[in-house]
Amino acid sequence: MDNPKLPKIAISSSSASLPSCAPNLMPFSIDYNGTAPVSTFLRIEDAKRNIGAPEVEDSEGPESQEITVDGAETSKPKLKSEASKLADTIAKLPLPSTSSASSLEAQKEDLPKRFISTFRGRTIHGLEVHVPEGYTGVLFRSEGYNKGGANSGGGTLSKMKEKVKGALKRKGRKGKMTEEDEEATGSRTTRRSSRRVAAAIDVDAEDENDEAPMDDITEEDQEPQKTTTLDASMRFSSFVLWHPDIPVDTGKDEYFATVSEWMKVAHAIHCVEED
Repeated sequence: MDNPKLPKIAISSSSASLPSCAPNLMPFSIDYNGTAPVSTFLRIEDAKRNIGAPEVEDSEGPESQEITVDGAETSKPKLKSEASKLADTIAKLPLPSTSSASSLEAQKEDLPKRFISTFRGRTIHGLEVHVPEGYTGVLFRSEGYNKGGANSGGGTLSKMKEKVKGALKRKGRKGKMTEEDEEATGSRTTRRSSRRVAAAIDVDAEDENDEAPMDDITEEDQEPQKTTTLDASMRFSSFVLWHPDIPVDTGKDEYFATVSEWMKVAHAIHCVEED
């Protein structure tokens, strides 16, 4: 059974090919969704890719060994012999393999691209996130939502709250009048006390009748369930994920984890085994 409080979402299908785009997922609450001249407002520069990666060792060769020589006690033949021994030692040392250096460079190239920029005077760091293989990113648009389709119930909700508050105030005033009547007639006869009890019962009955319109308000003022139609407008194979102040931590970011981890888990869960 559908919940009338939740809006329905319908996705329209289109046979036409969609244009490609490069979305930017901003870390701030911006009251706008759509195309924008990003290059005009953001000066994006490339950042280091190996953020969080192990440092690459220097492959230029072993460091030169220093020998302290006391000129007063060392003769020239002895100095020459020490230098020849050092040269022989260096010649016997294994040279760094070119394969290890090339593998490190390849690993560096496999790292995702990172960017750095500023937004309204604040530094932001970007990370290029690719859509997993077998998937395609699609941007949807809904003109009704942007024009207030999802927020159109705000006025009705506020009116409902005002009516409920008014009913609660009326109920509070009636209860207060009953207490004042009891205090004013507290010293009278028992016959009058029985009348006060009857009056209190009448007030309670009226209060119960006041609660009924509150239920009617919810049923009458509730708008029918609306259907929001989403139209596919563009497609993308990657997007830039931005973080304020510090680089994106791929081990903690929920958006990166959704694309890199949870989509793989969902694929494994919904995979149908062949008999």
